[in-house]
Amino acid sequence: MFQVVLATVISYFIKLETKYSVPVVSDIPTGLPMPNLKNFSQIPEVISDAIALAIVIFAISISMGKLLAQKHDYEVNADQELVAYGISTIISSFLSSAAPCASLSRSLVQERVGGKTQVAGLISCALLLVVILAIGPYFRTLPNCVLASVIIVALRGMFLQALELPKLWKVSIIDFAVWIVAFLTTVLLDVDLGLGCAVIFNLSTILFRSQRSYATLLGQIPGTDIYRDIHVYEKAKEVPGLKIFRFEHSLFFVNIEHFRSLLYKKIVNPRTLKITQKKQASKFAKANKEAELSKPQTQIVQSENLPDMPVPMDSLDMELQTSSNQISVNMVSKSVRECPLDLDFHTIIFDASPWNFIDVMGVKALIAVIGEFKAVGVKVMLASCRAGIRKMFKKTDFYKTLDNTNIFVSVHDAVLRAQFGDEPPPIQNGLTIEHEDANDEDNDTDSQIEVHYADDDVGSRKLVVISHL
Repeated sequence: MFQVVLATVISYFIKLETKYSVPVVSDIPTGLPMPNLKNFSQIPEVISDAIALAIVIFAISISMGKLLAQKHDYEVNADQELVAYGISTIISSFLSSAAPCASLSRSLVQERVGGKTQVAGLISCALLLVVILAIGPYFRTLPNCVLASVIIVALRGMFLQALELPKLWKVSIIDFAVWIVAFLTTVLLDVDLGLGCAVIFNLSTILFRSQRSYATLLGQIPGTDIYRDIHVYEKAKEVPGLKIFRFEHSLFFVNIEHFRSLLYKKIVNPRTLKITQKKQASKFAKANKEAELSKPQTQIVQSENLPDMPVPMDSLDMELQTSSNQISVNMVSKSVRECPLDLDFHTIIFDASPWNFIDVMGVKALIAVIGEFKAVGVKVMLASCRAGIRKMFKKTDFYKTLDNTNIFVSVHDAVLRAQFGDEPPPIQNGLTIEHEDANDEDNDTDSQIEVHYADDDVGSRKLVVISHL
């Protein structure tokens, strides 16, 4: 403030504008506009620009609020901010005011001079009101360069953030690219356009990351019920006969093809297995057909009505050919079901713990994958599904493909069921096991818990629990 007042006085007395052509603030209009009702017929012409402007204004304001909140250890409620900006925009629209938005320069200046509460904002608004109503014309000779220097000093801390770029490059190239895009578009275009471009680019990186999600197979840590990535933990070993697959992202329309490709890559492509199975079945049916045809056939033709009339051989041949073709088709369809595949696993368990949500397209993709594996004789189970995902399953036709007896609370429960079926898991050290079923009546998730009581030699009881949803 002292700098602004001093520069205004000096510029007035030495006449910087007239003698040295120094740009100054010039005339500042005084007074407040009268309220008036706008012309609503112009809404179709400005609606698209208004929506874009509203998004950018809210992004700027909430970004500035979160920046200062992080610096001074307090929280910003985005919903409350949105309501506040909406109300202020509606009221100011009747006063010919511009859309309200957080000022980057004024906010940082206020923060640098020590303003931390709403009282500082109230005083700043009161001073601004006094300037508008009364003393605005006295700042007519204030040089623009003085205002620019105030803003530059206030933004010095933000410019120093560029020193963090080398570290950001080492940590995440994508975050580095977001920073560069936001900085360059803001400097070269404008604050509004720059921030809008940065938001769009950031959303694009999120979509890119969702299409490059990580997937892995899990193995059991020996002697525990813990399952970890077999490529990260050396002691994690795959359970014989099982494949435990984890996809490290929610399943929705953006990444369903990536999910499918990773699943086929990590385990096996069921479509390829089905083609192989059909080829083997066709060979099997052909061999059976040749064996049947090589046997001596005795055809007895009987006519009850005309016992002495001979039967034409063409009709007999056609009947034999039709019967042979029907036998061949039945053999192929039967051998497809009976022809086993040489696989080292019989069950796939999907660990759904990383899935925060799933959309309709994700459910359809999951149904298709489960159906493909079932067609080649591989059983599928799900584990660690969140409540929101189970609700989506109920709303769709998912349970027609995989009923809830194959959905378990944890991966270990699914592993026990896949290994031992309905039988209780074996317990060593001379434990005898009782078995009973218990339904969880405390919620509406249709969860079931199987409790196996185990008595050891010293008389103490232990529990082995298998729970599914």
